Amino acid sequence: MIPIGPQLQALYRSPDSASHMYYLHDKMCCTIADFDQTGGLNEYSDVLHGTDLIGACQDGCINENGIVLMFSIDRAQLYTKKLSSCWIYIWILLNLSPTECYKKNRVFIGGFIPGPNNPKNLDSFLFPGLQHLVGLQKEGLQIWDVALQHKVNSKVFLALITTDGPGMKHITGMVGYHGKHGCCLYCGMQGCRENHGKHYFLVLLKPLDYNVSGCTHDDIDVTNLPIPLHRRYHKNMCIVISLSNNSQYRTCRLETGISKPSIFSGLDTSSTLGLPHSAGSDIMHLAALNLTDLMISL
Repeated sequence: MIPIGPQLQALYRSPDSASHMYYLHDKMCCTIADFDQTGGLNEYSDVLHGTDLIGACQDGCINENGIVLMFSIDRAQLYTKKLSSCWIYIWILLNLSPTECYKKNRVFIGGFIPGPNNPKNLDSFLFPGLQHLVGLQKEGLQIWDVALQHKVNSKVFLALITTDGPGMKHITGMVGYHGKHGCCLYCGMQGCRENHGKHYFLVLLKPLDYNVSGCTHDDIDVTNLPIPLHRRYHKNMCIVISLSNNSQYRTCRLETGISKPSIFSGLDTSSTLGLPHSAGSDIMHLAALNLTDLMISL
């Protein structure tokens, strides 16, 4: 594990990088002003244009000196012809502009999980890095800002948690995209399965001549999708962890889509958007890999 605190402190000690750290605050002030005047946005081009982050700034969870992070984790195959998978998680600094925050020298390594096998308990490997993050959120991060020439106490805010579809179930504690409630955003939409099948698939329209128990929901309007709710996720999580035997657990897991508590649920609610809002959807694989491969095959 590589602590994120000292890496951020080093960034503020460089005149070049410190001068770029207030992009988020400056742009957010303009965004909130436009939002208050028109009730909406003319442009959606950056993560700070999301209503969740706008609300966090208006509520004071993110202030002028706040540091906003995105967590991302994935598995990497180190060698082409050798079983060598390892897991790497990184921190993206959203205070920087989109043209800066994704450059290699601006991406902070959080930790490595050695392979070649997948980790059986991912939470145990993430715990040291998240414990360090919680310490920064509770006590603040003391920084010497060379651009302002004085010391500031920054509050670290975790905005987004990203990974691919299979990896997200390890992060959120949900059942994954083949479950009855497989949406990683926890919107509440139920999937459909084949008769006697085990895998569920998220479909908006009810198939013709289809009558599988528990899957016969009405057609869902694509322009009026269900909204993810934190209170629904928290309520169902409390139910899951209170069960007393495996039979009750399996039934509840099917109906709620939750298999275990997430380690990210332990973060302070004023320092994160909270699950399921902080869980990012995997649109890169959908558009760039999955659909193109299916269309070519068809």
